[in-house]
Amino acid sequence: MAQVQTFLEQLYHEFKGITDGKLASYIPELARADPGWFGISIVTLDGRSFEVGDVAQKFTIQSISKVFVYGMALEDYGREKLLRKVGVEPTGDPSDIPQVDRS
Repeated sequence: MAQVQTFLEQLYHEFKGITDGKLASYIPELARADPGWFGISIVTLDGRSFEVGDVAQKFTIQSISKVFVYGMALEDYGREKLLRKVGVEPTGDPSDIPQVDRS
């Protein structure tokens, strides 16, 4: 499992210096965030934890919480039932999340 920690540290050092973008100002808490905060944390299914960077820093998760709630709903209700209640947005519009070319 030392390989996992080593990999996280490599990712951290590779991406820590990216300073593109700007803070969101439409939510006050996001506007107050320090754009230098960066951490990565992984917890395995058997409970082992690996982390690097500003992982103890508290921050607001805003819309990313939707991913976790959706996952919980999938687990509780199944895909078919969930898709009858929750629509999808298949526009193909590009995300405003910066993409990194790793080629």
